[in-house]
Amino acid sequence: MTITAAEAQPGDVLLDSAGTAWQRGAGPSSWSTFDGPVSFYGPWLDSYGPQGPLVLLARDGKAVLQLLQP
Repeated sequence: MTITAAEAQPGDVLLDSAGTAWQRGAGPSSWSTFDGPVSFYGPWLDSYGPQGPLVLLARDGKAVLQLLQP
């Protein structure tokens, strides 16, 4: 399933086109990677978080399975 950062729900784990895994926190400006939380100063800019179409890997603590077309 492909979604945008704006469609992500708290706790979602997503994969961007660069191969970075992201997890959405409680708020729209709360994102982290496996390197740790995304730090920022001042107002949140969408460019600080994941960009473009994102593959939803997990929601509500459960893997999101996709059927792959041959």
